[in-house]
Amino acid sequence: MASALTALTAVGVAAVAITTYALSVQNQHARRYHLLPALDAVEDLNRALVDQESGVRGYIITADPLFLVPYERGVTEQAEAMEVLDESLLLDYADLYALVTAVTDTASVWHDDIAQPEVDLVSEGRRDQAIAMVSTGRGLAVFDRLGTEVETLRSAIERERDVSRNALSRRVDILFVASLIGALVALSVALSLWVLVRRRVVAPLEILAAQAETVAGGRLDTPITADGSIEIATVARSAEQIRVQLLGEITAAYSTGMVAAESAERSRLAGELHDDPIQVLTSAQWQLEALTIALDAPQREAAQQVVRSLADVQHRLRTLMFRLHPPGLDDEGLATALDDLLTDTFDGTDVAIDLRVAEFGNETSTGVAMTDGALDDTTITLLFRIAAEAIRNVRKHAGASRIEVVVRDTGDGVHLSVTDDGTGSEADDLPDGPHGISISRALATAAGGWWQLSSRPVHGTVVTCWLPRAATPRAG
Repeated sequence: MASALTALTAVGVAAVAITTYALSVQNQHARRYHLLPALDAVEDLNRALVDQESGVRGYIITADPLFLVPYERGVTEQAEAMEVLDESLLLDYADLYALVTAVTDTASVWHDDIAQPEVDLVSEGRRDQAIAMVSTGRGLAVFDRLGTEVETLRSAIERERDVSRNALSRRVDILFVASLIGALVALSVALSLWVLVRRRVVAPLEILAAQAETVAGGRLDTPITADGSIEIATVARSAEQIRVQLLGEITAAYSTGMVAAESAERSRLAGELHDDPIQVLTSAQWQLEALTIALDAPQREAAQQVVRSLADVQHRLRTLMFRLHPPGLDDEGLATALDDLLTDTFDGTDVAIDLRVAEFGNETSTGVAMTDGALDDTTITLLFRIAAEAIRNVRKHAGASRIEVVVRDTGDGVHLSVTDDGTGSEADDLPDGPHGISISRALATAAGGWWQLSSRPVHGTVVTCWLPRAATPRAG
């Protein structure tokens, strides 16, 4: 909160500074353009004086009243120009207005003491006296002085405009710098507020959402530890309590022997298949093969077809027995069972097989049994079943040229990955239902672990899972 108040204060100071400079520039701009009417008025005044002087001279020379028209018009225009100069310069430009006063005084002297008396003399028929006044040269001297004063006034106004222009340029530069500083301050404040909000709200929410999504996807081993505001931390603690409770219920159910009993039943069924139906079928196949020797050709062909059917049934039963519980899993370990499964599954194909089963700290090559005593029997059985499902899917659907199966120690459990370079598929196209993926995910979740599949078209598929070392409830 203190950071937010500081940021808002900085923005306010910057805004006041920029506003002050803007008003200053505006005033300077107004002063500069306020002098334009004064300059125009000086031009009008100069023209009005010239008209008066020309009219007086023409009237004296010709005594023609027509010359009084520009003279009288000049008098009117002079008064209007002086009024504009008064309005433009009186209040804000004392120095310039002093020059206006000098022009006014000289113009009054020329008009009242020289021009108008000369006009009156001509009008009264005393033209000779008017010419005599002109011949003294006083009128010309006063008019020249008046022209000089008018030019001085014009130059002074233009200099004042140049000064205003330069001051305005400097103030514009200052305003630009102030605006830039203000923008940088505002940007810094916005970034600070954004970082503050993100650190306090957005980032913790994103972490909490990611952790919750991971747990919802079956990764119950992922703790929910998001922090941030009190509200977010409260939600995170509630979600963590739910995760711990769910994990405890799953592992408790697992530890009661539900999955172990199911594995034992599968082992029993596999043994019965091997000891009873398969043995009977094998015996029947041998007896039928012996009988075919005494049969004629047509009967022998029919009998051999039955023999082939019996062999096919035996193969399917052996496959089913292997799927229920591989014979070598209990005696020779996970590595050998996986090696046998891969060899049998990809027999007759060009698929390259890469099997790496860790002896919990030591990598072993294909076919080398791991020390399975580090895992309980049920966990070993689940690892094999999940791996077998993924391997069979590669054989049936992937069209792969290479398959990699890796089992490694994670300290608190065991990690399995099955990777192929096959066709892959979009996430929406992945199969789901009561078998395959759902069973693998359910098995891993029931053991207190997780199962995940990622696939992309042309880039193959990766199946990964993690199971705890021993199926015992874990404390929160």
